[in-house]
Parts: sequence; C-alpha cells; structure tokens
Amino acid sequence: MSFNSRFLFLITYITLYALVITACSTQTEPPIDETGLINHQLSGNTAIGIAAQYASLCTLQAQPICTRANRNGDYILNDVDTNQGWLESIYVNSIGEITTLHSAYFLAESIFDGIVNINPTTDIISQIWLASDQNIDLNTCIDTQCFTTTQTLLDETTFNLIEINLAEVLRPFWPVSSGSIRIDNYLADPFSNPLDLMHELINYDLDFTNSLLFIRDNNQNLLAQIPLEELINEEFDAQAFDIVLEAEMQNASNYPRASPSGSEVINITLEINPSVNGSAPFTYEIDTSQTSTTLPSVTLSFEHFIIAPDANITTWTDTNHSGTLRLGGIYDVIVEVTASTGERSIRGAIITLDRDENTPATYGNTGSCRPESITKNDLNLCIELLDGAEIKNCDENDTYIHVNNRCSQTTQLNGAYIGQCAIVDTQVRRTHYQNPLKFSAESTAEQISRLSQVCEADFGIWTE
Repeated sequence: MSFNSRFLFLITYITLYALVITACSTQTEPPIDETGLINHQLSGNTAIGIAAQYASLCTLQAQPICTRANRNGDYILNDVDTNQGWLESIYVNSIGEITTLHSAYFLAESIFDGIVNINPTTDIISQIWLASDQNIDLNTCIDTQCFTTTQTLLDETTFNLIEINLAEVLRPFWPVSSGSIRIDNYLADPFSNPLDLMHELINYDLDFTNSLLFIRDNNQNLLAQIPLEELINEEFDAQAFDIVLEAEMQNASNYPRASPSGSEVINITLEINPSVNGSAPFTYEIDTSQTSTTLPSVTLSFEHFIIAPDANITTWTDTNHSGTLRLGGIYDVIVEVTASTGERSIRGAIITLDRDENTPATYGNTGSCRPESITKNDLNLCIELLDGAEIKNCDENDTYIHVNNRCSQTTQLNGAYIGQCAIVDTQVRRTHYQNPLKFSAESTAEQISRLSQVCEADFGIWTE
C-alpha cells in the first residue's frame, strides 16, 4: 500500500472519528498539564542553496550540544536544555571550503520540540539582530562569547520582525506562500523550493560601520540597500527603499552560483562491507585506511559518524571499525578528515536496512505528519510510517504537514500525550494528544480506554 493510500485511509478515519468525539464533548474546563521543565528536541534543515550535507550543528552555550546533518541537510538535535539560544552549522564542501551559519531558537518551557532552520538568511537575521540590538559585529567574534553573553537577551519578537521586513525587501524571491525561512519546514532543493533557489542567486553583505544591509547577485549587481534600523521597524514601508524588483530577480537568475572549483587535497576512501543494503540486525565493517592526501608532510586525523534512524549517533576515530546496526531504516555514514595544517574534507554514504521481523517495530525515521494547527473540533494526531518506508507527502490538501522528527511523546500543539496505536496492516502508527481547545467531560483514563478500544477494532496495538 502506498503512503498516499495509507494516509487517505487515516484522513477518512480522522474525519469520521472527529464527528464521534465532537458529539461527546461538553463545555467543562480542560485538565491542566503540569509538565515542568523538560529537555527539548530541535529539528530542521541546514542549507546554503543546496543541502549543507553532513554539517556539524551545535548549540552555542557553555556546554554545547551537538549533532550532524544527514545527506539532505536535515538534522535532529536531542536533549536541548535551554528554552532559547543560538545554533551554529559548520559545513565543509567538496573541496574543503568551510561555511559557518547561525540561527536562533525559541521554545516554550512546556513544548517538547521545535523546528529551527539554518541557512544564509537565518544567518543574516542573526547578524542584523546582533548589530542593531546589541551593537555586536558577528564577523569580529573570534569565539562563541558573542553568543553565550547574548543567549538570555534573545528577543523572539524582534527576530520575527526582521524576518517579516526582510521578506518584503526580497519579495520577488520570497513568495508570501513560502512562509517562514526560520521555523517552517524547509526543503534544501533549489529546483522545488524558491527560498532555496534564492540562496543560490543572492549574497548578503552587512556593513556594520554604516548600519546598512546590501544584497547583491552573483555578478555583484546591487539588488537592495536597506538601513538596519528599518529592518527592526514595526512600521517599515518597503516601497520607500531600494528593494529587489521583479526584473532584478529575473536578471539574477542569469548568474547562478558557481560550483566549487579546485581539487581535493584529501582524497577520502570510504569502504563499507559487506554491502550498503541488508536487513537488521546488520554487522558492518567500515574502512577508511586508504584515504590519501597531496599535502606534503602532514598527518591526518579522522572522525567517523553513523546517524541511526532514531537520530542516535555512533562516533569513532580509528580507520577500521565494525559494529552491528539493529534498527531498520536509513543510516548516514560520515567521515571527516582533518590535516595537521588545517585542511578538511568530508564524505558520506548511506546504509539501508529492512526491519528485523523478530524485533519490536520502530516508526518515524523519515519524519512524521501532523496538523499545522487545530480547532476545537479537530483530533490532535501525529502519524508515522514503519521505519524503512519513506514519506513522500502528507496530505494533498495541506491539512497535515511533514516534519523531520518523530512524533513527540510529551506534547503536540500544547496538548498532552495520550498514547499510540500501531496498525499492522497499514504499517502506520498514530499518536494521540489531548486537544487543549476542546472542553471534554472525559477523564484521561476514559480517553485512553476509548482510544485503545478503537485501536484494537482497527487491528492495532495500543501503547501508552
């Protein structure tokens, strides 16, 4: 059964089931969920126009929390212990050139997960805030002090305002329908995502001394020039300034970003045995010992990573390594090599495994589908496929959106987690949450009892 047909079945189920639940509702006060402080999960995408494959991502705080992006630039960062802060992405391209980008995250204490993208536009938004609000030039920061000292001062309202005003300046590149470049789902594909194409065609240049932002195309033609104070102005009138015109966008498309030129000075050899396909549990051997360099008189150091379908990461430094993979799904294998003189190179591959039928089923390694918003009459659901299957799209009507991370087991859209139903026949798991907008006479125990009965009637397996 294709994912679209599976999802059509679930949408039908959701529609009918919502009618039943609405009929049972009464106007009483909802229960208060005392979750306290929780660690958060960040997910999103890092891109430079194309995906920033295998970039390292870290929170910028006294004790950084780090992960790696996969082949598509998507990442999941677990155990984030602050409600707001800075995120840094360091990307090494095919010839060893390094790009460092930044973004900021803002999470409510009771919300488990959030989307944070990192790309040239989130970086310039960060630069604008630092320059206009804190009088800090990001380009003069020689370490993370600029970020650790401003973490508690971050202002989500100002970040949102800068993004809104910048979108007005860039409107020919930035369709209104594209939404937020910071906190909405982001696809690193310039052929299908206009925001990603924008990053292929323009360059930002912040003049800290004169408090100006310049935007140029790849031929250095000036497309826009805006005072920084206007980008934090709630009454910003884009038409009163030098903003990007439709004709300028069309002209910029004649100057696509050049591919990296030059040759690799470190030639990484990544061998995976016995193959890159199989079934879990899967015993592998990885050998990078034949890696070579054209640099004279240098030593090479190695870092290896395997990103599992559940976002856990295995690391090692030896050039020969073996182990066992126990989950079905797609694993990213990454090797980064650094020369003693500072040059770097990175390479990756994937291992695709079928699930072991004798081990418990796991779901959601390619993300999940959830409503973008809910009304008091909607179910608060999150939907995942069995690991090894890939989500193509969630819902043609856009009532459900695809996110990179698995379904939360704490909250969704401010509704507390209730339980999960795994339906064997369709290889789909649905996670139920309370609807905080709905006033219901049912207790949590009564909801669990009813939902578990519905799950069993669908030949599903209910867990809490």
